[in-house]
Amino acid sequence: MDNLYVTPLNENQAIEVCTWAYDEEFKVYNLFPWHVVKKLSLDLSIDEIREEEFLAILKEADLIGYGRLHLFNDKVFIGIGLRPDYCSNGHGESAMAIIIKEAQIRYPNAPIALEVRSFNERAIKCYKKVGFNTKYNYNRITLEGEENFIYMEYTNSNINA
Repeated sequence: MDNLYVTPLNENQAIEVCTWAYDEEFKVYNLFPWHVVKKLSLDLSIDEIREEEFLAILKEADLIGYGRLHLFNDKVFIGIGLRPDYCSNGHGESAMAIIIKEAQIRYPNAPIALEVRSFNERAIKCYKKVGFNTKYNYNRITLEGEENFIYMEYTNSNINA
């Protein structure tokens, strides 16, 4: 397992995350440039929200990903993004494990859930490996148009981060 740890995501790390560029169908995960994120007042740019909900995933002092823990309707929704050079290299399970562990610490009685685009088979495979189960599919309008998503809930309480 990778030696990963999390800290609150600071502004410099948020700026860095906005520069990450994914290829091919994963381009939908590219964020806006930081100046646009700020201008639109997206959650990532709002200090109070970023400090409360967003996490830097670090390997030593190297930012290799970020996560989000968002409490909504009594559930903790997890979001995660790995730096592009860490995708498809087996780091997803370790990163998910540490995000799940943090969710359990912060919200010990809340169910953990996530949403994922249905085309993202590598993420779905990772999520299933760490204990998430598919509950249902649905369509949602995004900046890319209408897309199909999968809603998953965490059921494995024996994860070791």
